[in-house]
Amino acid sequence: MNQRLKGVLYTLAAGLIYGFTPILCAITYQNGNDALSMTFFRNLLILPFLAWMLYKDKISLRLEGGKVLPVLLTALFGTLLTTLLLYGSYVYIGVGTATSLHFFYPVLVTLVCLWIYHDRIEAKQWQALLLGTVGVLILIDPSSKANLIGIALALGSACTFSLYLVIIEKKRLSRLPGPLLAFWLCMFVSVVLAIQSLFLVPIVWVQPLGNYLLMLVVSFLVAFVALSFLQKGIGILGSSQAALFSLSEPLSSIVFGILFLKEEFSLVKLAGCVLILGGVLLLAKKKT
Repeated sequence: MNQRLKGVLYTLAAGLIYGFTPILCAITYQNGNDALSMTFFRNLLILPFLAWMLYKDKISLRLEGGKVLPVLLTALFGTLLTTLLLYGSYVYIGVGTATSLHFFYPVLVTLVCLWIYHDRIEAKQWQALLLGTVGVLILIDPSSKANLIGIALALGSACTFSLYLVIIEKKRLSRLPGPLLAFWLCMFVSVVLAIQSLFLVPIVWVQPLGNYLLMLVVSFLVAFVALSFLQKGIGILGSSQAALFSLSEPLSSIVFGILFLKEEFSLVKLAGCVLILGGVLLLAKKKT
């Protein structure tokens, strides 16, 4: 199997996992959980397993001096803010719609790389941005305050996640051992949320046993399996192409949301999602 195909498969697998886990999050919300607590436990519960992985493979916990700040920025944008914003959007809009809006990030990744690193913007890239923007506008219901809040949160997660992907590539964090990067990302987020809970928004510590089991599954799948796959995919393909091949994420979220959460299906939602994904496909056609 050639390296490029491996990169594509790694990224597609990560997208499928990221697309399925919101279903589990939404189920815990029905039993008293919230976005902040979900983010905290998702990062905390995986730490013992990651520490064991590092010990087993004899990998030092130490980060090189030049990697500390990039890892902290990655944790801030990719793990903390992205997760809080995206998980928070599930309260206001459907999982499928939220993930489709979140998936606007491939367009943003491309634009960030173009503007910051001075690549040339071609016609197809502007067309992709236009399609995605129109798709977002179609999904907006101005008469619904909850809808507007959910859309704003989901789009915010797209912005922070695009920065996360760019930092991983440009600062060469994809070269770090997967468990080491995951450990420090999860540790940073857990500590920050635990401290803020003392002064600002409290964490829901007491929840049904089923919630803890689901959060443990989400933690393992997202913070270890999907992150490792995505990291490898970015290392092979680069951040722009890895983002494009994550197309499986919104598609699987839409399907899983309808199947497991009985989310409403409408032609308007379908049209908005198709336009967003159409913009991504335009970029994919250019890049591949």
